[in-house]
Amino acid sequence: MFSIFNCHAQTHTFSIINPLSIKRQDELVVIKRSDIEKYFRNNMNDFHYEITSAKKKINFQNVDLNNDEHWDELVFLASFKPNEKKDFTIESVINQKSFRSNFSETFAHVRMKPKNKDNSFGESITCATMPYQNSPNDFAKNPLPPYLTEGPAWENDKVAFRLYFDTRNTIDIYGK
Repeated sequence: MFSIFNCHAQTHTFSIINPLSIKRQDELVVIKRSDIEKYFRNNMNDFHYEITSAKKKINFQNVDLNNDEHWDELVFLASFKPNEKKDFTIESVINQKSFRSNFSETFAHVRMKPKNKDNSFGESITCATMPYQNSPNDFAKNPLPPYLTEGPAWENDKVAFRLYFDTRNTIDIYGK
């Protein structure tokens, strides 16, 4: 449930209610741009904003659903106790110099670690060139592949993706 109940110049407060009698951890909250635009005088592309709850900044993301280079939804994660009502504040920050990034917590990890000569795996790299027709690792001959997880891996607390950088050219998806 989303409702605006307190509107000031460029600060707006809304509440979200967990109507269930169970705890809801890291629930995805989606707010349409059109719902937010109703309460801001400025063009939504001309400012940045911050979302807070109980004086704590909330990490959020803008989503461009139709690829028109203008975001359509604002999404964030929030946890709720049974039957809890939480208040959130969205505030415009027109001066970009005063805008501080709201990302302080890491939710996903990406890695691609090459094997070292001593059979350990090195630091994660951002670029690699694979041989043409790179064949899958033969574990009978080489107990360790040339890259940890045989290519890049991406994961968060809900799902993991493992990409194979060889002729299999496939992706494994693991739900957690």
